[in-house]
Amino acid sequence: MKKLIAPALLAVLALTGCSAAATPAPAATPALSMAKPTEAQKTALMTDLAKVNPRIEGTRSFVSATLACRAILKGEPEEAQIMTVQDRFSRSADQPISEADARRIVEIIKANGFCVKA
Repeated sequence: MKKLIAPALLAVLALTGCSAAATPAPAATPALSMAKPTEAQKTALMTDLAKVNPRIEGTRSFVSATLACRAILKGEPEEAQIMTVQDRFSRSADQPISEADARRIVEIIKANGFCVKA
């Protein structure tokens, strides 16, 4: 009798997972890509951003603008865009960026023409 119980328990344990419904793997979301900006667009963007705050310059600020653009293209809520811009540009400018300036930066990024899907 003991010899039959052990294999029966093993069979029950082995088959326990087989009855569960298979859950489909989450669908991969396509990576968001933006069009590569022209040099003229980069220059115009950086010139406009420097008007908001002269310390917004260089590669770090351009990367911050690119990341802000991706948030815009993803359709994130405007308040989330403002918070993201305020955080990133405060770091790239090495000084706090006000909410009003962050709003101006978002508008500049939207209007510049470099923030478009590829």
